[in-house]
Amino acid sequence: IGQDLQVRSGEFGFPAGHVIQIVQNTYNTDISITRDGTYQSINLSQAITPTSDSSKILVFGQASGFARLDTTSTGEVGFGIFAGGSLVYESETISRTGDNSSTYYAPTYFSVNYLHSPSTDSEITYEIKGKGNSTLHTLTFNRDDSNSSIILLEISG
Repeated sequence: IGQDLQVRSGEFGFPAGHVIQIVQNTYNTDISITRDGTYQSINLSQAITPTSDSSKILVFGQASGFARLDTTSTGEVGFGIFAGGSLVYESETISRTGDNSSTYYAPTYFSVNYLHSPSTDSEITYEIKGKGNSTLHTLTFNRDDSNSSIILLEISG
Protein backbone atom coordinates (compact mmCIF):
# COMPACT_ATOMS: atom_id res chain seq x y z
CA ILE A 1 0.00 0.00 0.00
CA GLY A 2 1.35 3.35 -0.98
CA GLN A 3 3.93 1.78 -3.34
CA ASP A 4 4.00 1.80 -7.12
CA LEU A 5 4.22 -1.48 -8.98
CA GLN A 6 6.40 -1.42 -12.06
CA VAL A 7 6.17 -4.14 -14.70
CA ARG A 8 8.51 -4.33 -17.66
CA SER A 9 6.86 -4.38 -21.06
CA GLY A 10 5.81 -7.86 -22.21
CA GLU A 11 6.13 -9.45 -18.78
CA PHE A 12 2.52 -9.21 -17.70
CA GLY A 13 -0.45 -11.03 -19.10
CA PHE A 14 -3.62 -12.81 -18.22
CA PRO A 15 -3.33 -16.28 -16.67
CA ALA A 16 -4.38 -19.12 -18.99
CA GLY A 17 -8.13 -19.59 -19.23
CA HIS A 18 -9.20 -16.01 -18.52
CA VAL A 19 -11.62 -14.15 -20.76
CA ILE A 20 -9.84 -11.22 -22.41
CA GLN A 21 -12.58 -9.83 -24.66
CA ILE A 22 -16.11 -10.59 -25.82
CA VAL A 23 -17.73 -9.54 -29.11
CA GLN A 24 -21.13 -10.44 -30.50
CA ASN A 25 -23.49 -10.00 -33.40
CA THR A 26 -27.19 -10.70 -33.87
CA TYR A 27 -29.26 -10.99 -37.01
CA ASN A 28 -33.06 -11.00 -37.19
CA THR A 29 -34.07 -10.65 -40.84
CA ASP A 30 -35.51 -13.66 -42.71
CA ILE A 31 -32.95 -15.38 -44.90
CA SER A 32 -33.49 -18.52 -46.98
CA ILE A 33 -30.84 -20.81 -48.40
CA THR A 34 -31.13 -23.29 -51.25
CA ARG A 35 -31.01 -27.05 -50.97
CA ASP A 36 -27.84 -28.02 -52.82
CA GLY A 37 -25.97 -29.54 -49.86
CA THR A 38 -23.29 -26.84 -49.71
CA TYR A 39 -22.70 -24.40 -46.88
CA GLN A 40 -24.35 -21.03 -47.48
CA SER A 41 -24.29 -17.80 -45.56
CA ILE A 42 -27.06 -17.10 -43.06
CA ASN A 43 -25.61 -13.63 -42.42
CA LEU A 44 -24.21 -14.62 -39.04
CA SER A 45 -20.60 -13.51 -38.67
CA GLN A 46 -18.33 -11.57 -36.32
CA ALA A 47 -14.69 -10.47 -36.45
CA ILE A 48 -12.27 -10.51 -33.52
CA THR A 49 -8.62 -9.53 -33.16
CA PRO A 50 -6.88 -11.78 -30.60
CA THR A 51 -4.34 -10.07 -28.36
CA SER A 52 -1.95 -13.01 -28.68
CA ASP A 53 -1.31 -15.85 -31.12
CA SER A 54 -1.65 -18.27 -28.19
CA SER A 55 -5.22 -17.17 -27.44
CA LYS A 56 -8.19 -19.41 -28.10
CA ILE A 57 -11.60 -18.28 -29.34
CA LEU A 58 -14.73 -19.74 -27.78
CA VAL A 59 -17.56 -19.55 -30.32
CA PHE A 60 -21.20 -19.61 -29.24
CA GLY A 61 -23.85 -19.59 -31.94
CA GLN A 62 -27.59 -20.13 -32.17
CA ALA A 63 -30.23 -19.79 -34.85
CA SER A 64 -33.80 -20.90 -35.39
CA GLY A 65 -35.96 -21.27 -38.43
CA PHE A 66 -38.01 -23.65 -40.54
CA ALA A 67 -37.22 -26.34 -43.07
CA ARG A 68 -39.89 -26.50 -45.78
CA LEU A 69 -40.66 -30.08 -46.83
CA ASP A 70 -43.15 -31.77 -49.14
CA THR A 71 -45.44 -34.59 -47.91
CA THR A 72 -43.46 -37.24 -46.03
CA SER A 73 -39.98 -36.44 -47.32
CA THR A 74 -37.10 -36.28 -44.86
CA GLY A 75 -34.77 -33.32 -45.09
CA GLU A 76 -31.36 -32.98 -43.54
CA VAL A 77 -29.92 -29.75 -42.18
CA GLY A 78 -26.33 -29.07 -41.09
CA PHE A 79 -24.32 -26.16 -39.73
CA GLY A 80 -20.67 -25.23 -39.90
CA ILE A 81 -18.36 -22.73 -38.24
CA PHE A 82 -15.89 -21.03 -40.56
CA ALA A 83 -12.81 -19.10 -39.39
CA GLY A 84 -11.14 -16.89 -41.95
CA GLY A 85 -13.16 -18.67 -44.66
CA SER A 86 -12.10 -22.21 -43.66
CA LEU A 87 -14.44 -24.80 -42.12
CA VAL A 88 -13.27 -25.50 -38.54
CA TYR A 89 -16.35 -27.26 -37.11
CA GLU A 90 -19.19 -29.22 -38.65
CA SER A 91 -22.35 -30.12 -36.73
CA GLU A 92 -24.15 -33.41 -36.71
CA THR A 93 -26.88 -33.53 -39.34
CA ILE A 94 -30.39 -32.74 -38.11
CA SER A 95 -33.21 -34.67 -39.82
CA ARG A 96 -36.71 -33.30 -40.30
CA THR A 97 -39.67 -35.29 -41.74
CA GLY A 98 -42.90 -34.02 -43.34
CA ASP A 99 -46.31 -34.86 -41.83
CA ASN A 100 -48.26 -36.06 -44.92
CA SER A 101 -49.67 -32.63 -45.74
CA SER A 102 -48.88 -30.98 -49.04
CA THR A 103 -46.31 -28.70 -47.43
CA TYR A 104 -44.77 -28.97 -43.99
CA TYR A 105 -42.66 -26.43 -42.15
CA ALA A 106 -40.46 -28.29 -39.67
CA PRO A 107 -39.05 -26.12 -36.87
CA THR A 108 -35.26 -26.17 -36.94
CA TYR A 109 -33.05 -24.90 -34.12
CA PHE A 110 -29.36 -25.20 -33.48
CA SER A 111 -26.98 -24.14 -30.78
CA VAL A 112 -23.24 -24.65 -30.97
CA ASN A 113 -20.22 -24.10 -28.71
CA TYR A 114 -16.73 -24.60 -30.11
CA LEU A 115 -13.23 -23.75 -28.84
CA HIS A 116 -10.90 -22.81 -31.69
CA SER A 117 -7.13 -22.18 -31.64
CA PRO A 118 -6.56 -19.75 -34.53
CA SER A 119 -2.80 -19.26 -33.82
CA THR A 120 -2.90 -15.62 -34.90
CA ASP A 121 -3.00 -12.16 -33.40
CA SER A 122 -4.50 -10.73 -36.60
CA GLU A 123 -8.20 -10.07 -37.12
CA ILE A 124 -10.16 -13.20 -37.97
CA THR A 125 -13.81 -13.43 -38.97
CA TYR A 126 -15.97 -16.28 -37.73
CA GLU A 127 -19.11 -17.17 -39.66
CA ILE A 128 -21.82 -19.75 -39.08
CA LYS A 129 -23.29 -21.19 -42.26
CA GLY A 130 -26.14 -23.61 -42.93
CA LYS A 131 -26.81 -26.28 -45.52
CA GLY A 132 -29.75 -28.42 -46.56
CA ASN A 133 -30.05 -31.51 -48.75
CA SER A 134 -32.05 -31.90 -51.96
CA THR A 135 -35.30 -33.02 -50.30
CA LEU A 136 -35.78 -29.61 -48.69
CA HIS A 137 -37.55 -26.87 -50.59
CA THR A 138 -35.95 -24.12 -48.54
CA LEU A 139 -34.31 -23.58 -45.20
CA THR A 140 -35.33 -20.25 -43.68
CA PHE A 141 -33.76 -18.63 -40.62
CA ASN A 142 -35.08 -15.84 -38.38
CA ARG A 143 -38.65 -16.36 -39.49
CA ASP A 144 -41.34 -14.62 -37.45
CA ASP A 145 -38.90 -12.12 -35.91
CA SER A 146 -36.67 -14.69 -34.25
CA ASN A 147 -32.99 -13.82 -33.67
CA SER A 148 -29.78 -15.60 -34.51
CA SER A 149 -26.57 -14.74 -32.67
CA ILE A 150 -22.85 -15.36 -32.60
CA ILE A 151 -20.72 -14.58 -29.55
CA LEU A 152 -16.92 -14.81 -29.53
CA LEU A 153 -14.82 -14.92 -26.34
CA GLU A 154 -11.06 -14.57 -26.48
CA ILE A 155 -9.57 -16.94 -23.90
CA SER A 156 -5.95 -16.47 -22.82
CA GLY A 157 -3.70 -19.38 -23.79
